[in-house]
Amino acid sequence: MIRFLLILFIIIFCNAQDSYSFINNFSVGETVTDSKENIMAFELPQGVTQTGITSTTKRKCLGYKDGYLLLEETIADIISTKMTLGKMSSDFETNSLLGIPYTLFIDTLSGKIDHMETEYKEYEELINTMAMGMSDFENFIYPFGKNAVNIKIGDTWIPPVDSMDMYMGDGDESNYMIIESKFTLDKVKQKKGDSIAYISASFIISCDLEFIQDSKVFTGSLNGKMKDKIRFNLSQNHYILHKSSGALQWRMFFEGEKLNATMNITSKTKRVK
Repeated sequence: MIRFLLILFIIIFCNAQDSYSFINNFSVGETVTDSKENIMAFELPQGVTQTGITSTTKRKCLGYKDGYLLLEETIADIISTKMTLGKMSSDFETNSLLGIPYTLFIDTLSGKIDHMETEYKEYEELINTMAMGMSDFENFIYPFGKNAVNIKIGDTWIPPVDSMDMYMGDGDESNYMIIESKFTLDKVKQKKGDSIAYISASFIISCDLEFIQDSKVFTGSLNGKMKDKIRFNLSQNHYILHKSSGALQWRMFFEGEKLNATMNITSKTKRVK
């Protein structure tokens, strides 16, 4: 009888294991601050070509309108640099975005950016290149896909294949990137009264690239993998920390020569407040 009750208790306990759903929460009028570090570098025989941005961004939720979530962003601090074949320089153009507000219109059905608006029309193209480029990789409402519901510790889930426009170099021409992603809920911990999810992720990436930087034309194909480590506050429904890194292989043409290069990408986003 005791053995039976023990087995029954174990079954009930296992069936009652907590499950979690992941969706970002936005409250009208709420302002949050994120610090970001992004480095994208090509290792070439002639030297390193690299772009690096360290910034602090304030984001205010303006509410909802016509099926869009409106998020106003302002870069409160930024240091952007470029290195072309080993020659370092300050990216004065990107640095000029300091203090320039712009509003992201998020499609509430997909969770992705639909478009951007700003009263500072002279910065519109630059904001589209920087703010909307790589951030299209981010789903503002469904951070780990719409199927990230009723997830238990140890579960792995795979969202549908995604795509994004990636902007590189000095122009405003985008490159089309395909991303296959996989997420795993590793554990959940209690910290300061909140439930914190620890998530690991992997991405298989492929892309055909063509861009101009410092009047030099780069073309080629990009393939490789990225790995992420994520902390997500389940009690308040938002990111706490997101680290990403990967080494992607690129076969390319540069100034008439066929070259193989390694594209290293690292990024870190942390919620400051």
